[in-house]
Amino acid sequence: MPLIFRHRSGFGLIEIVLALAILTVAIPTVSQLTASTIRSANQGRHRVEAAYLAVEGLEGVRTLRSLGWIANIATQPSGSARCLEISGGNWALTATSPCTLVGTVYTRTVTFNDVYRDSNHFIAASGTLDAKTKLVTATVTWSQLGGTQSLVFKTYITNHQNN
Repeated sequence: MPLIFRHRSGFGLIEIVLALAILTVAIPTVSQLTASTIRSANQGRHRVEAAYLAVEGLEGVRTLRSLGWIANIATQPSGSARCLEISGGNWALTATSPCTLVGTVYTRTVTFNDVYRDSNHFIAASGTLDAKTKLVTATVTWSQLGGTQSLVFKTYITNHQNN
């Protein structure tokens, strides 16, 4: 039996209209997904960079501790934020406010807090002041998405070198 092809008029036009309808829905969806992915990637990048800067701040404080507890750490007022910067090739703590922006986006501060110990020598909210231990908080802030974001790292340091 011979095959007979029938010409269907208007079938190509229906396919074109249907394809345009699908593209009308798909293109904005893909655009929004792409914009959301880029926004999330930027947020993640800022958080990773801020984490590196916070850790660097804690390492800078450890370096200052090694160079002299009494000169660099013990004299810092409890609860006061300090800027941690490199000055003359060395770490330095300053009371300058606002702190110099790190990488033109971030601000980093370190705060020293007194540490107290209970009768069992455990760290406690109150008790006997431990003059050889400080709680150090490194805070990195930056502006993003119309607001201020921050990342906070904390650690205890001690005067284990008795210097």
